[in-house]
Amino acid sequence: MNKIEYRKIAKKILKIKNRKVLNDIINSNILIDMDIIGIYFPLKNEYDILGLMNKYPDKTFAFPRVISKSEMVFIKAKNVNDFEKAAFDGYEPKLVKNNIIPVNNFDIFIVPCIACSNSKRIGFGAGYYDKYLSNFKGKIVGVVNKKAINNDVVMSGHDISLEHIFEGD
Repeated sequence: MNKIEYRKIAKKILKIKNRKVLNDIINSNILIDMDIIGIYFPLKNEYDILGLMNKYPDKTFAFPRVISKSEMVFIKAKNVNDFEKAAFDGYEPKLVKNNIIPVNNFDIFIVPCIACSNSKRIGFGAGYYDKYLSNFKGKIVGVVNKKAINNDVVMSGHDISLEHIFEGD
């Protein structure tokens, strides 16, 4: 099965909204030695990990913002006042140029996944994360519904590899 076909199947997998993924990330201690963390503002079908900001108030968190059809940047944000309504009923950080953090300044990225195969991320299909993280040398971890992990999906060479996957119910 190719990833385009599997993406359609994975989008239909319902998840239970719970704090398991958030607690698993906290309990893993993966963020203890990290200073600059890339995370995401969850869309309606993604796991909410915003509680990490409260758990680690001394760390810098940055969120993606799409700035063109082929490019995104990560912008640091401290609270909900730093966000504005965006496409797909989501929120993005307000575009403040001096708050943009270059990709190689990050220690870790926690990225949402529609599905995973062989420790590679399947997203919505626009390729923003694949492009942005293509030369990143730090840690990349994914958050996915455990029912959407299928190692029989054929992946592409440009798909980003995940060092660790946090699985939700």
